[in-house]
Amino acid sequence: MEPRRLQDRRFVEWEETMAGYPGPSLDLPHWWQRHPWVGLYGGWLVIGALALGVSRFWMSEHL
Repeated sequence: MEPRRLQDRRFVEWEETMAGYPGPSLDLPHWWQRHPWVGLYGGWLVIGALALGVSRFWMSEHL
C-alpha cells in the first residue's frame, strides 16, 4: 500500500493532466490562425486540382 501523500500527489498530477495542464497555452493562436493565407491558397489549390481532375475524367469518359 502506498503512503497517503504519494496517492494524493499522483491524483493531483492526474487531475492536472486531465484538465490540460501542463500543456500549450490556450491564448496562443494556432499556426493556421497566424498564417491564414496558407489555408486560403492551399484550399483553393486543392479545390482547383479536384475540379481539374474531375473535368479531365469526365472528358475522357464522355467524349
